[in-house]
Amino acid sequence: MDNNFSIIISTCDKFSDLWDAHVQLLNQNWADRNVETFLLTDKPTDRKFKNITVVAAGEGTEITERLQTVMPMIKTEYVLFTLDDYFLTEKISTEAIKEDISIMEKQRIDYLRLFVMTRKSLKNRKAKEVEPGIFVLDNNAGDYIVSLYAGIWKKNFMEKTLKKKMNAWQYEVALTQMARELSARCADSRRGEFPILDVIRKGKVLTKAEKYFQSNPVYKGNREIMKVRDEWMLTFRTWLREWLPKPLFKTAKAIMRRRGYTFFSDGQ
Repeated sequence: MDNNFSIIISTCDKFSDLWDAHVQLLNQNWADRNVETFLLTDKPTDRKFKNITVVAAGEGTEITERLQTVMPMIKTEYVLFTLDDYFLTEKISTEAIKEDISIMEKQRIDYLRLFVMTRKSLKNRKAKEVEPGIFVLDNNAGDYIVSLYAGIWKKNFMEKTLKKKMNAWQYEVALTQMARELSARCADSRRGEFPILDVIRKGKVLTKAEKYFQSNPVYKGNREIMKVRDEWMLTFRTWLREWLPKPLFKTAKAIMRRRGYTFFSDGQ
């Protein structure tokens, strides 16, 4: 394999019902993927997939421990990281990802998010367009500058974020502060080179994913469908974060906490 990046699909046994559909769509929509690909989980499993290496870090391991386990197996300078519930639903090419990496090398970018930010999100994070469709973010201009959305990481940057044992939610919240401390250069791509369907939230299938599965029955699991009201509330919380001035957002969060909602971003 002659590409300068590897792929990690981060998962765990609780989400093993997603594996078959995820891999099917990955192989179907990325036909020229001559890239070493790891499906990284916790509990040992005898399941195997074409063109994918399954790595089990051990029952009870958290995401940072699992990533520590696979790092020595990564022989490339860059890693395309994605989650088990991000399904690739359109045709893509290896060349498009290699173009991203060329831009990362030229612009000295350590982390490139492939999940398209809204224009408002970019404005809030004082983004500067350094290449067509590539926006460098100000690490001090908001939270979730680095996230667990699909993205390309420099391997050595990812390794530096794995010093402590953290679950996925703790890790994602901590990533932006670590990026600040490490002076990492972080960016967002609006090039649309990795179009995904977000399938699961809070353990339930999102309504958009359910509609997709009705016409593309790749998922054979029996997870509960998220109620429209609950999904709307998740969207509303995102809207509040992006559009409300910070003092008003803090007030809104306080009201929502009293009604039983939690916010991982501030440890609540």
